[in-house]
Amino acid sequence: MTGTVNTRDVGGIDAADGRAVRTGRLIRTETPELFTAADVDYAVETVGVTLVVDLRGAAQSPDGSGALGRRVRREVLDFFGPDVPRGDAAAPERMLAGQLDRAGGKLVTFLELLVANTAGATLVHCLTGKDRTGFIVGMTLRVAGVAAEEVLADYLLSGPVHHEMLDRLRAVGKWHENAPSFAREAVSGRGMQAMLETLDARWHSPDDYLAEHGADPTLGDRVRGHLLAG
Repeated sequence: MTGTVNTRDVGGIDAADGRAVRTGRLIRTETPELFTAADVDYAVETVGVTLVVDLRGAAQSPDGSGALGRRVRREVLDFFGPDVPRGDAAAPERMLAGQLDRAGGKLVTFLELLVANTAGATLVHCLTGKDRTGFIVGMTLRVAGVAAEEVLADYLLSGPVHHEMLDRLRAVGKWHENAPSFAREAVSGRGMQAMLETLDARWHSPDDYLAEHGADPTLGDRVRGHLLAG
């Protein structure tokens, strides 16, 4: 990708049972409104993206997911809806863990979209691809059986590109300086670490977390069947 710097396929990450996440199933990125025309062609024709899930509400993303969202199916999943407050914007390290009590239903909805998309890859994004996307992708990987340290390592890949990403968003008028502090903060890993530790401390397993938030009992197995190979 030439228009974005925080786009990656999470395929290849090992799960604890010896399998690995398939490539071409789950892609994470900052907003694909930054994709160039060539990026869009590559995403659709080479990567095989057939579904875009936008974690911003309609009010925050009036332009949708850019040209990519006009080429493939797009679903809007408003992560910070009225039932999911932004949390303590002054404490970025607490934001992700705080969403465990607030965003479980959003995760369940996303996972159902993911496993139903058998035609190709699912691309998930928010604005920076760091916090809302980090929660959704991190929890998806834990449901798939990926170890917490591997989830954290994937999250930290957003760190080295954070400042360049904000510069690109500013250049096209997509960044607002009054954004919550967790969005402005560079990636440190404290928030993701706290989320993963809280998940393990409070729930017996990620499947139990899904069950508490209304998931079908088969959802965890369907996620693993969809994402894992080997």
